[in-house]
Amino acid sequence: MKVGLIRCLQTEDMCGTTLCLKAIKAHMGAFQDSQEEIELMNINTCGGCPGKKAITRAENMVKNGCDTIVLSSCITHLLLDFPVLTKIGCFLFCAKDFVTIFEF
Repeated sequence: MKVGLIRCLQTEDMCGTTLCLKAIKAHMGAFQDSQEEIELMNINTCGGCPGKKAITRAENMVKNGCDTIVLSSCITHLLLDFPVLTKIGCFLFCAKDFVTIFEF
């Protein structure tokens, strides 16, 4: 599995993606049922609220060899005072045809 990780731009000053990277390495969370080797190919942000750059960035990850896009927990869950990616429904709908999507 060749993974591209999309994380929240608003939380990058507070989070170094430590838990996401740990989950990928240790096959935790969304990866717990995956038996194949996981190679992290790319990390990028959503581009800022409302996540309007997430789809384009996921497409670029796929063009560069990713076959799985991971949306970090800071995007898929309400954390601190930041809103959940408001275009997540659109992202999941648009991206489902070209890539496997995992959510933490």
